[in-house]
Amino acid sequence: MFAAAFTIAVMLVIIAVGTYRAAVRRWNTAVELREQRQYTFTEGEIQATGETCAAFSAWSHVVRVGQLAGQVYLNTNQNQFHLFPVTAFGDQWEEFRVLVAEKVGTCRL
Repeated sequence: MFAAAFTIAVMLVIIAVGTYRAAVRRWNTAVELREQRQYTFTEGEIQATGETCAAFSAWSHVVRVGQLAGQVYLNTNQNQFHLFPVTAFGDQWEEFRVLVAEKVGTCRL
């Protein structure tokens, strides 16, 4: 009985350590994960632009928007979250709130 429990414990530790090492390796080799991005919110889409990558997403993919602890979160239909500090919007905060209220059904800003 002890041998089986010990084997299971060792396997769980190996899985956890392997997952951690893979995540650290990916973080260290993928510049696009660490680079600064500029987000632009327009009537038609959300654009993200960095030095090595550019992407966009339609508003129809955003299912929920809210504010929590000084952060705005956008939740997509793939259950991904994008976080932005409220202070990053500066004097465009009200304009952003109006745009999001028009584009997203569940908006809690």
